[in-house]
Amino acid sequence: RVVDAAVLCLTENPRDLSACADELEGLTVITVHPRSPDDPFYNQVVVPVDYRGSVLGVQPVFDGMVRYMFEWRGNDADGLGVRRVGPWNCQGLTDVQCCDLIQASVPDRDTKGNYIDCWFQESFYKDPFTKKMVKIFYNEASKTVSYPSTEEVEAFQAQEAANNAQLVKDIDTALHMTACPKQLLWAIYTKIRHAVRGNASVQKDPQKIRDALLSQTGTTIDVTQNVYLQTLLPKIVSALSSPLDPTIVSVSSSPLDRSSTSNGNGTIVVVVDENDNIIDVSRRQGSG
Repeated sequence: RVVDAAVLCLTENPRDLSACADELEGLTVITVHPRSPDDPFYNQVVVPVDYRGSVLGVQPVFDGMVRYMFEWRGNDADGLGVRRVGPWNCQGLTDVQCCDLIQASVPDRDTKGNYIDCWFQESFYKDPFTKKMVKIFYNEASKTVSYPSTEEVEAFQAQEAANNAQLVKDIDTALHMTACPKQLLWAIYTKIRHAVRGNASVQKDPQKIRDALLSQTGTTIDVTQNVYLQTLLPKIVSALSSPLDPTIVSVSSSPLDRSSTSNGNGTIVVVVDENDNIIDVSRRQGSG
């Protein structure tokens, strides 16, 4: 087993990313920063999932347990107050099912007026020596974590592309409805939650759509006159219709930030501390 040259360089230069410019040429660099209860995504629970969206939990146990690292600052009006929330046992659940469980257990807004939210983060097995990241999935039949074949991943991605194309059509239809059944919009919201997992460009938007639906009374919504849905749904369509852009400016407060550029040659994940010193590095091969 051989340690990747870029990983080795970053490990040897924990305070200077620029020292490894040659080794990083053509790679996507994802920088993971420490989280803070005051960052823009503080209310998002990170849900570790496999490439299909099934909940894994964190390496090495992959037990399906999901945790929120901060106190939930519940507002006084709802009477629940500041408290610890979770953990949640999401073993065997899909990403959306887990998020529904989390949100049902924390029904109140916080002191900033936000509901608890979810960020679906794909998990990989990381070799402790080579630091290479390998796709994994939760095997429902055996209740174990397994490695998919290349053919399985490609078949799933093809099916996802077809599902997303249909979702785009469903959204377009809903955008022109003056009496859209709320039940239909909830179904679209659920599909959106799953479809945009890991896409930082629309990281907050599924929750905004949920907020918009919760704010409406009655069984139907005039989507053509709803300014929130007319703004948010086209943004989702744009995200689903375009490949995920790896050139996303790093924002230090995101649970997972992306920076640098890539043309599919691979991905380097860099974990930094509060002083931007590198504390962990791993390598994911290819663009999948």
